[in-house]
Amino acid sequence: MKNLTPSQMNHLTKHTLFYPDRLSVASELSMDVTWNAGAVANLIRSKCVDGKSPTFLFLGEREATMLSEHLAKVFGVESVVTLNGTYYMGLNVRTIRCERFFAIGGSKTTHASRKVEWAPPIRTGDPPQRPAL
Repeated sequence: MKNLTPSQMNHLTKHTLFYPDRLSVASELSMDVTWNAGAVANLIRSKCVDGKSPTFLFLGEREATMLSEHLAKVFGVESVVTLNGTYYMGLNVRTIRCERFFAIGGSKTTHASRKVEWAPPIRTGDPPQRPAL
């Protein structure tokens, strides 16, 4: 890369998706046997800050297999041909060549229209009583 002109370097930077290096980026979540959708959702929520949310879900081979099996249970085996081009919980899924890895990265602006500010808070406890007929 030493012989690239500034224009070529700018083009390379703009048009190349840099995948995380599993040796320099620590895996953020460890799953034992099955896909843990709740843990993934919690990690995504923890990364949403100041109107920005993550863009990519980077998975190693084991995690990619677990996600495929999870999606096959939910949507049927025939609907999960590949994870390439798949979005999971709003994140673009990217597999990397290593046995085990899980990381969330990138940044996108969250749209204000997705916020439902007019909705009343969800109450917990006893359900409302129905009037007698």
